[in-house]
Amino acid sequence: MKLNTTQTVHISYFDQMKESGFDRLAGQRNIAPNTVGEELLEDIKVYGIIKPLVVRDENGELVLANGNHRLACAREIGITEIPVVII
Repeated sequence: MKLNTTQTVHISYFDQMKESGFDRLAGQRNIAPNTVGEELLEDIKVYGIIKPLVVRDENGELVLANGNHRLACAREIGITEIPVVII
């Protein structure tokens, strides 16, 4: 994947990271959807994810660096394609 460009990643990619037992997901901080602000949730329902999540490439593996709440909202809403910027 190309660095510093916005790309789309299927949400299952993040689920696989979590399930791997490696739990490098979300800045090493899991956010429950019910703790995410309702305003953010409603905005994402209406407009989608406008600001891409930021992920780091660590030896070919993507690790979420920023966007925990947006990812939690996407899961709750059922969004399957997530915009990301790889740094």
